[in-house]
Amino acid sequence: MTTDDSLPCIILKGAGLENPDEWQVSMDKEHWTIPESAVMYNKPGVLPDAPQDMTARIKPLQILPMRNAEMQGKDGVSIGKNGYVLVDFFHLEMGALTFQAKGKGTITVRVGETPEEALER
Repeated sequence: MTTDDSLPCIILKGAGLENPDEWQVSMDKEHWTIPESAVMYNKPGVLPDAPQDMTARIKPLQILPMRNAEMQGKDGVSIGKNGYVLVDFFHLEMGALTFQAKGKGTITVRVGETPEEALER
């Protein structure tokens, strides 16, 4: 299957085909992997790389005060001068991050797929 305008997408129906864990896909017939699947793409009129208008609230898995910072209640953090906090959402892909801050100073946000990557300068 070749596509010029979008990513390839096939909607399969039939015994054993609807569960993506039971079959594999390949673009070159040499390297095989399980297919990516999501219910939001199970629509023939929606291309898999078309923008999706969706919002999900994902709370952090953990909040770790690292230096000159301390927890304030269940989900608040007080960060002092030159302090930093690691907020782990445990999700690799997020579109936008929203948070509330008050006080004086500058906040720098770094993103990484691992805690080590997020903490790199």
